[in-house]
Amino acid sequence: MQTWLPDSLSVGGMADPMLAFMSEPLVDSKRIAALQGVMKPDALHRTIDAFRTAIDDRAAEIEAAMATGQHTDAVRLSHSIKGVSVNFGASRLGAISSRMEALLNDGDIDTAATLVEGLVEISEQTAAALKQVQDELGSG
Repeated sequence: MQTWLPDSLSVGGMADPMLAFMSEPLVDSKRIAALQGVMKPDALHRTIDAFRTAIDDRAAEIEAAMATGQHTDAVRLSHSIKGVSVNFGASRLGAISSRMEALLNDGDIDTAATLVEGLVEISEQTAAALKQVQDELGSG
C-alpha cells in the first residue's frame, strides 16, 4: 500500500511534518467524477454525508485514543480513515492516515503523535471540501 505514497512522507529531519501532506489534494475531482458515473445523485449525496460524518468522528476518536495511550485503537481508526479516503479521493486525508498507521505499526508513537493535530485539521478541511462538492452537484 505504501507504493502510492510519495517518498517525501518521511518525517525524520523535517521541521514541519505536515508539509509532506500539503501537496496532496483534499479531494480528487477525478474520483468524484467516477463516483458520479456509477451512483445516482441522491445516493452520492447521502454517501458523501455519511463519509463527512464518519471522518470527523474517526479523527476525534484517533485524537482521544492517542491521548489515552490506546494505540491499537488508533491504528485501527487510521486504517479505517485511510480506506474510506481512497474510495472518495480524499488524497490528503488518506496520506496522513496511512502515514499515521504505518508509524503506529512500527512502534513510533512519538512521531505518530505529531500528526494527530494535522489529521484532525485535514479531516475538517476534507469535510468542508466535500460539502462544497455537494453544493456544486446540487441537491441530489
